[in-house]
Formats: sequence, C-alpha cells, structure tokens
Amino acid sequence: MNQSILALRLPVFSFLLLLLNALLLSGCANNVTRQENAQNQSFEMSIAYYNDSGDPLGHMMNGEQILLLFPSIKGQIFGIPRRPILTEVTVTDDQPFIVDLPDINNSESAALVDTRFTSGLSVLPAQTQMLRVATMAFEKKTREPFAAGSLINPKTGDNLLLMYFSMPCSITGIVETSGLRYDHQIKIKEAGWHWIAGTQPSAGVSRLRALRGQPDKVEFAITVDGMLAL
Repeated sequence: MNQSILALRLPVFSFLLLLLNALLLSGCANNVTRQENAQNQSFEMSIAYYNDSGDPLGHMMNGEQILLLFPSIKGQIFGIPRRPILTEVTVTDDQPFIVDLPDINNSESAALVDTRFTSGLSVLPAQTQMLRVATMAFEKKTREPFAAGSLINPKTGDNLLLMYFSMPCSITGIVETSGLRYDHQIKIKEAGWHWIAGTQPSAGVSRLRALRGQPDKVEFAITVDGMLAL
C-alpha cells in the first residue's frame, strides 16, 4: 500500500502547504460554506499517520486534537486547494469522526478548467461543473501544518477523492505528472457527491474510477515527514 498512499499526493501540495497555511487558517471559521435549507452529506472517517515512505505509524499524538480543513478545488481533480473552505473539523486522533459537506450550487463549482493538471482530459457533457474536496491537517494548538493530507481506503489500498458533480457525466483521458500516468475512466450517474478511487500504480499507471457508494473504511492519512515506522 505504500506507493498508493504517495501516488496521488502531488509535490505541489507539499511545496505550497506553508504558503497556504496562513491564507486558509486566517478567518477560516468565517469562510466555511454555509447554506440554509441545504441537505448535507455526512461521511465517517478516522485519522491515520504515515511516514514519507508510506509506512503506517500508529497513533502519534496520544489523543491530542487535530484541526482538519477541507478547502475546495474547482473545475479539476488535481490542483491547488483554495477557499471557500467547505468545512472544518476538530478531532481527537484516535477517534472516528463525521465530516458534513453541504450541497453545492453552480457558483461554488466550475466546468473543467485549462491547466497542466487537466491537459488530456475530456468531460462529457462539457458544461458539467465539478468540485473536489481538498484535505489539510494542522496541530490544533499551534496551528502548525503536518503535510498535505489525503484520503485512503486501507482495505483496498486505493487513494480516495471526494468530489461533487453538477450532472451525470464521464471523464476520460490521461494526465501525466510526477512520473506517473493517471488514467481517468470516471462515469458519474447522478448529480451530487461521489467517491473517486485511484488504484495503486502498476507499470507507472494509476486508474481513476467512480465508486458506486461509500467505501467500507476511509482514513484521513497524515504524512509525518522523516519519521520511521514503529
């Protein structure tokens, strides 16, 4: 599972984390998306720690609190997390927790944007709007960042992406970055929140697909740089 944890964690996120820290944390409570009469979607997760080689580290913080931010990435799957922050959760590292995400309207999502992370992709219908939930973790007391978090299914080794789509659609094509090829074979059958899974890389290729429902288990994986496995 080691490679799969690192496969979808693009270097741009780690490099920009310190720069994004101040921007996303400053006044974050006032920038969480709030919608009256919106039906929220709830997802259960748990915290898991890994070193930068992908080895599990067990519980690192001895029950201390962690601040999790869920910024947004509009109009693309890979990209730079930005405001609005969809939600924030303060959790105890060894306890499961619930993430509530609001319904999304067209002003909060976007059609496929033209970036180096979308070159080679085709979305049908082209007017489909999308938004990905980004993941970031901070020490609650110091507000110091760990590293860019990621969502994984520890049972399958898949990377998990939580995304909103405005209508049924398909996303196909290949994106190459960081020495890997990401083969998109995503079919969305209805508007709303969906889980996208990325397989462990095989021959330098990770395949992305839409899951039919909620994964059996979702871990919010936090990378602790330079730590050895226990």
